[in-house]
Amino acid sequence: MVGGSSDALSSSGSAIVDAANDARSYALHRERHLRAALGTYRFFVYAGAPYDAMSSDLQLPGYNSTYVGFPGVGIEPSKPLFAEYTAPVWVHRALLSDSSRTLNPDEADLFFVPLYLAISESQPSHTARLTAWLSALQQSPHFQRRTGADHIIAPQVISPQVAATSGLAQVRKLLELGFTGAFEVNNAWTAGWSWNRTIVMPYVANPFLTPIEAANASMLEYVGRKRNISIYYVASLRDMSVGLSGCNRAKLRDLESYPNAYIRVAKRSHHLMPQDEYASGVRNGTFCPLTCGDTPTSRRTFDAFAAGCVPIIVGRRLFGLCEPPCRNKGWFKVVGPSFPHLPFSALWMNWSVFPMIDEKELYDQNSSQGVRDLFHDIVIGFGGEDSALRARAYMYAQLRSMIYGWGDYRTSTAFGDASRRMMEAALLRLRRVDVEALPTSKPTIDRDH
Repeated sequence: MVGGSSDALSSSGSAIVDAANDARSYALHRERHLRAALGTYRFFVYAGAPYDAMSSDLQLPGYNSTYVGFPGVGIEPSKPLFAEYTAPVWVHRALLSDSSRTLNPDEADLFFVPLYLAISESQPSHTARLTAWLSALQQSPHFQRRTGADHIIAPQVISPQVAATSGLAQVRKLLELGFTGAFEVNNAWTAGWSWNRTIVMPYVANPFLTPIEAANASMLEYVGRKRNISIYYVASLRDMSVGLSGCNRAKLRDLESYPNAYIRVAKRSHHLMPQDEYASGVRNGTFCPLTCGDTPTSRRTFDAFAAGCVPIIVGRRLFGLCEPPCRNKGWFKVVGPSFPHLPFSALWMNWSVFPMIDEKELYDQNSSQGVRDLFHDIVIGFGGEDSALRARAYMYAQLRSMIYGWGDYRTSTAFGDASRRMMEAALLRLRRVDVEALPTSKPTIDRDH
């Protein structure tokens, strides 16, 4: 279970309920305004031979349950699948079950076209399948009506290599007026898709953090369960990013002697740990630093959400700001504050409620003690465990928006709301709704509440 038993609550039940009510009130306040802007809407999901061949007809592998780390650039049906490759399947299956789906394309406001691009590339006849998919879509009268401006795909490729070899550039050329769901706002990941037409999506959380039984984890379990690790951080070094992006994960090794912390920064990803062991650790973490690597964000952000480990955001790259020591090069490009790298920012999620640490100040520390003191000051300044509880209450209120689903991606019907949020974010952009003008506030996360 993501939560754990109520016997191990770290705070009183009344304090947890108060925190949860505050967070829920904020979330509902924001959602009411978004719902008013969206109104009643319908979307249509393409189906039929060319589209099924690139999606539901493909062989869907099982998970890789061995190690946390980068999955490489290709997959084979006979080998286990890494969680990130399941996102297009989760999105497709969730939208097929969504109450806003219509079977009549003439009444649709938005059109979803299924496309399991990376999975298809790993199987025979990918080029022929993709060619047929492109031809069918181009000839669709509903595509031709607005040249695809009201269409959206969610291929969510996991690396620039996959983007380059799987045919994403051909898809983008046809659908350049439409939308794409993507893990990263970055030309290398999206084959040059317009940033204004790119909907940033969550990475898929570690499957050990989203078993089917966790779909019904209670607020008390998620928010109030006692956690034994003060700061939890496990990552591969990604040493090439030091020169290319100015991102230095090795600096967090200085936290190894921080009281009750668990820190592991491995030279290579295969030197990390089994995924179930990693999941157990993040579940027991109170705070989880979010650092850059190859890109401003990573799956670690959404593992923290799934487990209720409060993020400490290192630097402002995730908000689209490249400030020293950040370097804007190639794959590592930060694209600007108008296009933050955090999913549903300024829509359902207010990422500014979480503690932040200045990246330059962190890297400028010339001793391990300096790094420990810096994090100690951030944790204490945030409000310690009391504010961590309130932050977890807010995370719980927003959890479904960060999760695609619980259980086996091939069969589970325990869907989160990430797929629906993607459609709604696209629709708000299509209608040119000024979301910045919508009323907002922050949930109260401070020690004096």
